[in-house]
Amino acid sequence: MTNPIHRAVVPSMYRAIPKETICASIWKDGKIIATGLGILDRDYIGIYAIHVKEKYRGRGYARQICTALLSEGMKKGAQNAYLQVVQGNTAAKNLYTSLGFTDSYTYWFRVQPDTTKENTIE
Repeated sequence: MTNPIHRAVVPSMYRAIPKETICASIWKDGKIIATGLGILDRDYIGIYAIHVKEKYRGRGYARQICTALLSEGMKKGAQNAYLQVVQGNTAAKNLYTSLGFTDSYTYWFRVQPDTTKENTIE
C-alpha cells in the first residue's frame, strides 16, 4: 500500500510541473489495469506513477508502460530519462534496473508535525 503522506504530496507535485506530459495505459476487458505518466523537460523524460492493478502484476505490464513512455519521450526529443522509486519497492527497483536505470541519490518527504491541542501533552 502507498504511504499516506506520499499519496497526499505527490499529486500536488505533479500539478506544479508546467511541462508536457505523456500518459500511458493498458486496458483489459474494458477496464484500465496499468497506467504511467511521463513528463518532458528539455531533453529529459521523467517516469512517474507507474501502477498495475494488484491482480495483474508480474505479467510485464509495468515494463510495457515504461518502454512506451520512454519510446514516446524519445520521439519528442528526450535523450535522457529519470525516475523515482519508493524505498522497499523491490519489484519496481528490479524492473528499473533491468531497463538500465541506476541509483543516483535517495530522498524523503518532510511534513510539519501535527500541533493541534489534542496531540499536545499538558
